[in-house]
Amino acid sequence: MKRRAIKDCIVKEEVQFACIQEAKMGNVFKSLWGDGNIDWRESPAVNSAGRLLCMWSQDVLEVI
Repeated sequence: MKRRAIKDCIVKEEVQFACIQEAKMGNVFKSLWGDGNIDWRESPAVNSAGRLLCMWSQDVLEVI
């Protein structure tokens, strides 16, 4: 349910950069973007802090 709500928001609002905290979704997050033109980085969980997942459209941002 939450995954569907996130995907609907990303697609509807034409999001080009998103960060998701406490992401426990494995590699399923690729399906959230709506197209395959995505890149991402993640910070692993440390102690009680959950991981942080950042994803973006490769059409807009490039990591150098």
